[in-house]
Amino acid sequence: MGLYNINFNSKVVELLPVDKRQAINVRWLQSLISPIQYLRDKYLGDYKTGSPYSQWAAGTYAKGARVIYKQIVYESLIDNNTDQPPLSSWSVYLPSFLGVDSRVLFNGQKLVLEYALNQRFFSNFRQPPAVSDIYITNLPSSLVGFNIGETIGSDVGQTMSSSTIGYSYPFIQVNNFQINIPTSIYATTNFQEVSDFILRFIPASLNFTIQTY
Repeated sequence: MGLYNINFNSKVVELLPVDKRQAINVRWLQSLISPIQYLRDKYLGDYKTGSPYSQWAAGTYAKGARVIYKQIVYESLIDNNTDQPPLSSWSVYLPSFLGVDSRVLFNGQKLVLEYALNQRFFSNFRQPPAVSDIYITNLPSSLVGFNIGETIGSDVGQTMSSSTIGYSYPFIQVNNFQINIPTSIYATTNFQEVSDFILRFIPASLNFTIQTY
């Protein structure tokens, strides 16, 4: 058992004197300490190691039930909850179902980013040479920029030039890599959600495009 795997319900029994371990005393003390157990399970359990809850699906949920909807973990605030998150009958339990133990290992390297994307969108990651459901294709580099002087061989000095300073290529966004996503998976998300997830891992200078298949 790890350092943080504490069951406070068990601790109540362990710390009570033997002659005070009647059921009524145990239940009363466990009810008093239940908020601490809730917080331990939330932050040192689900937040740290990951949330094991199911994705939201249309149905009826009891008060306290937890579901994952678009990466966020929601907790039902009422019984007989048939609403779809994020309506007021749900509260945000955690901002991500992915545990921080996993997220700290994510980075912008191709294979790691493929693993992270497949984790985030509930698809299958496969070790190369097998191809994952969501995979990345690096795109060839493209040179863009401008010329100093509109004519070849013009003189450019510190404060003047023999020819007008102009450009022959427009400045355009160059995509450095392509994210390939199955059409069925991309139908549940959009470019902004994918972008919000990966921009925290890749260098600021890199751009990407999305291709469905």
